[in-house]
Amino acid sequence: MRIFTALLLAGALIGCQAETATNPQEGTDTPAQTPASAPSSAPSSQPSKKTGKLDVPAPMKTGELKLAQNYEMRGDGVTDGGVFPASLVMANAEKFDGHTVRIAGSIAKMCKGEGCWMNLGATKDAADADTIFVDYVEHEAKYFPPLGSDGREVVAQGKITVKKTMDGKAEVSMKCSGLALKN
Repeated sequence: MRIFTALLLAGALIGCQAETATNPQEGTDTPAQTPASAPSSAPSSQPSKKTGKLDVPAPMKTGELKLAQNYEMRGDGVTDGGVFPASLVMANAEKFDGHTVRIAGSIAKMCKGEGCWMNLGATKDAADADTIFVDYVEHEAKYFPPLGSDGREVVAQGKITVKKTMDGKAEVSMKCSGLALKN
């Protein structure tokens, strides 16, 4: 029994060696760099997940939005750094996959019961196919936008996940840890 427990513990420790590092240039959390001898599965035309650099136009800075004065913070708030427009994220979805970013857009649709999810689009009238599905790291009211926030401009911060649908389109979602709603 002791040998089994020791092997189980050793396996768990080996599997938990992935660390995250903050990329100061982009303000994104990405997996820490692996040794140069480790093979990279990312094609050379795609950004490598291990570098944390996004091969997209430079984001606007949160300072330009004056978040503290003009926005109501929810959840863990939004940290300083680059903010990408929702339209840019949708157009380059695969490049953002796995990255933690800040996205500016409008609430196109949201949960009418609690506000526990929303569709974030470039405009408040964006079609579902042109939006990012946003849910929250925890199911707590402190993360949710107030009911009736449809159409409000927001900056959402969280990790992007991209899945391909049966017809080959990108389905983009975000696990949001902080939200800033424009007053």
